[in-house]
Amino acid sequence: MLGWATAFLAEATSFAHVIHSKDRAKEQPAPISVLAKERPIPGDPLIGQRLFNGTIPFQKGGASCMGCHNAGGLGALGGGTLGPDMTRIYKEHGEDEIIAMLSTPSSYPTMKFLYESRPLTPQEQSHLRAFFQAVAEQEPARATIRFSLLALGCVLIFLFSAQLMWRKRLQKVRKPLVEEALKKEAG
Repeated sequence: MLGWATAFLAEATSFAHVIHSKDRAKEQPAPISVLAKERPIPGDPLIGQRLFNGTIPFQKGGASCMGCHNAGGLGALGGGTLGPDMTRIYKEHGEDEIIAMLSTPSSYPTMKFLYESRPLTPQEQSHLRAFFQAVAEQEPARATIRFSLLALGCVLIFLFSAQLMWRKRLQKVRKPLVEEALKKEAG
């Protein structure tokens, strides 16, 4: 909701600057994106996390970030591995690059299909930016270790379940075989 107001204010300020300028031919109005960048819309990192992992869908229907990326070790397995881990992207690239990345995600070849016709709203961009800022100091998750531990846990649960289900079956098969073998030895 604040996105249109910020854009309107930026455009009005730029327009007023041109009108009141003494030499209009030499003056160029500042682009809206430059003025909006000076006063970024405040974002909520919790909403950004929910947008990232898909709990809250993007307004224009774009895919959740977690399908291809990981950030802050979200979920049991973390996020996807197609794209880079986004945990430290804010720390490594800074706010200006984050703003550019979120405002034009379709400039990345693998993301073009997903976001070209479904861009992020300014408010969604602000929430995601706040989330990336919040997780910037965390260590990137090691999905391989997490996945291995989860797989080991699943195998142990399967073996335990199999033992519970088939323990009597093995006793019923084994007991007659042992008795038959003892009769042959004795007889």
